[in-house]
Amino acid sequence: MPVTTNNSPSGERAEESAAKQTSVVFAGQIAATGMGFVASLLTMRAVGPDGYGVIVVSTTVLTVIWLVTGRGVDQAMVRCAARSARDGPDSADAAFATVHQIKLALGGALVLVGLLLAVPLSRFFFGPGVSALALGVAVVASLAATLWSYVGASLQATFRFRRFALVQTSNAAVRLLLTVALVAWGILSPVSAMVIVGAAYLIAAGIGYALAPRARATGFSLRGARDDLRPMIFRYSKWLVVSSVIHIFYTRLDHLMLSGMVGTAATGTYGAAVSFIQLVDLLTFSMLTVFLPRFCAHTDAAGLRRQAKQSIKVSCGLGLLLLPGYVLAGPIMRLLLGDDFAGSVRLFEIMFFGAIFTLLTHPLQAVLHARGETRFLTGLDIGLLIANGLGNFLAIPLYGATGAAVVALVTRLVGGMILLAIVYARLYARNSTEPEHADVATPSDRDTT
Repeated sequence: MPVTTNNSPSGERAEESAAKQTSVVFAGQIAATGMGFVASLLTMRAVGPDGYGVIVVSTTVLTVIWLVTGRGVDQAMVRCAARSARDGPDSADAAFATVHQIKLALGGALVLVGLLLAVPLSRFFFGPGVSALALGVAVVASLAATLWSYVGASLQATFRFRRFALVQTSNAAVRLLLTVALVAWGILSPVSAMVIVGAAYLIAAGIGYALAPRARATGFSLRGARDDLRPMIFRYSKWLVVSSVIHIFYTRLDHLMLSGMVGTAATGTYGAAVSFIQLVDLLTFSMLTVFLPRFCAHTDAAGLRRQAKQSIKVSCGLGLLLLPGYVLAGPIMRLLLGDDFAGSVRLFEIMFFGAIFTLLTHPLQAVLHARGETRFLTGLDIGLLIANGLGNFLAIPLYGATGAAVVALVTRLVGGMILLAIVYARLYARNSTEPEHADVATPSDRDTT
């Protein structure tokens, strides 16, 4: 008989609470994004398009490093913990401790490599006249970011979504407070802005450890880490890590190419528009956060189809609520950003419906996580990276930031349609009763609740 814990919803309660838990996570993300957005607005106005372009590229480097030990490994831990619940809490704790060990070792090594590459990367993206210090700070901050994501994933795996939302919100709150202080003192710069980002991740990670007792108990001492779990986590996360890094490259490739081909001012204007688009993307993230452990509790096609239908219903309802944003965003952006970022409005309008389509399709990738078939996501992201790179290579020299926005729109639409086709084939094909290739062992059908 499977072991039922108080941390995991079951039966009808699980079905009924999905929308509520999505709302909790989304409310936290709204609060976090709202505060982060205000901090970004203050930063944009303080440093201008050129300075903000440096921040955008530095943040992209931070994100790329973090993703190697971040999202993919976190999702592997969530899946292992969900599948280990039947064996009791000690088995899930072993997954927490093992992942924490991996993050500390690999994250530290990546920081050292990143510091060695900071100067040549800075010269390539910014030119010889810009200091590499902002990029170096971003590299160090990536380790704090990976620990922050670890405690968040620990709370996600145990269905503690209120605490998860608080950890997300605390990051943005610290960043906003520090940004306001430095703007008031008149000392905000690209370098100090990146110091703020790193400090916010570090403080939020500390709050997360306080709110996640199981992660704290196994994390600091690393007791309970198991050698036999590392290969399992590697098998599941390897495609997710590659896919996540490729994904961030193709979603941020436009920033990097704009910086190198046009200049940091164009990158700053484009980055401002993307900041508004991320208000839609955070809702997509909230959906995936809530539905991932639910999907991973199922192994049969029928159960996954039920979860997929529920996900689509919630996505469609939330997407309809966001449609007025297309009309309202322009006046709001002009008011908040000022004349220096006037070009950001048109870029937002071009990319908006691509973000809405992503909201409808992206949460369904949890089907492939549950089936242990994340290699399909990696293949999709590789194809999109190539297409995005070629598109930007052709469009940016001719149309600048507008060309990059059109390429981003097309990439989102094509990627979403391909993902829909893959998920449909995996759920409705004749042989879809069991995963064709699972990266880890799966429990029986009766363990799904």
